[in-house]
Amino acid sequence: MNSSLKRIFIGIILPILLIAGGIVTVVFSAKTLGKYKTYSETEAVIDRIDADYSGEDVEYHVFVKYTVDGKDYRGELGSYNASFKEGATIGIMYDPADPADILYKSVGMTVLAIVIGGLVSVVGAGMIVKTVVKGIY
Repeated sequence: MNSSLKRIFIGIILPILLIAGGIVTVVFSAKTLGKYKTYSETEAVIDRIDADYSGEDVEYHVFVKYTVDGKDYRGELGSYNASFKEGATIGIMYDPADPADILYKSVGMTVLAIVIGGLVSVVGAGMIVKTVVKGIY
């Protein structure tokens, strides 16, 4: 990569990607955090954990079973934690209007994602300001 393309990438493209990624992380995490206010809590038992291998990457699918108002449900949890073990009991949140809509109860991690997403966006914005001030572009 020649030096002018490298400067454009580092000064403009990379910061825009950082800002966009940070904003997406904040928006989706804030949406999840909002669900914590309207969702109800219950306990679920981890029924099984499947691992999908793609090269060096591993994607885990966690399936749980739980009961709401006397009715049994099974569903896939949209989260994975290394401490999860089949047969373990965990706290989950569910939508009272649609008990099949569940998420893992992890307020701390959601808040952390919002903070990190915000910081990544600020770093990207700072990189753009530096580029404009120094006239690298």
